[in-house]
Amino acid sequence: MMVAMVPTLAHAIALAALGFGFGTTLKVSDLLQEHGYRWFGRRGDIPAGLVCTAFALGLLFASPTGHAVFWFAVLVSWILRGRIDGVNHGILAIGMLAFVLSRVSLRESFGLFCFFAIPLCVLGLVHDLLQYTNVPRPRAIGWFFENQHLYWHLIAVAYVVVFDRDVTFVASVWGFVKGYGFFYDEARREKLSRVGIALPSTEPPAS
Repeated sequence: MMVAMVPTLAHAIALAALGFGFGTTLKVSDLLQEHGYRWFGRRGDIPAGLVCTAFALGLLFASPTGHAVFWFAVLVSWILRGRIDGVNHGILAIGMLAFVLSRVSLRESFGLFCFFAIPLCVLGLVHDLLQYTNVPRPRAIGWFFENQHLYWHLIAVAYVVVFDRDVTFVASVWGFVKGYGFFYDEARREKLSRVGIALPSTEPPAS
């Protein structure tokens, strides 16, 4: 049994690593586009977007169909929430869309797509409402949405329970969430200078 678990463990680690790379490079791309960071004296969001797209496509290529449907639902939720708002994001969206449409039958996977897309869109919009407005909220609700993409983990676990006992899916989602949140820490953002990324003189808060 232990020998049989090795390929699954290796696949889970690979998907988590690709998800982490996807998340970190997407966040760096956002910092370059929106927060005044510069890469070798330039805005640099397009090269960062290309690197991010490479990680996303690597993750999709290494993932089974059910995972790909999830990432397509994520893309749709980003579009509906206005998160595809720059050339860097456009490159990512085109790459992901082209991959999914060429490899996945959305007609056959429509039910699974709705399973992912509906909560991603609804909870994502609630997250945006709480983040960008002063609407009153219970403390527990505020805590839930302040914790970066906590609802993504719940959706991932629900998929494993309801559809497929594939723990590698949880690994890929966990990797992305941890990667995107990695540079929320100011000390970590300061280390971006090691790869030629200059911090803004007055750094706005990460969002």
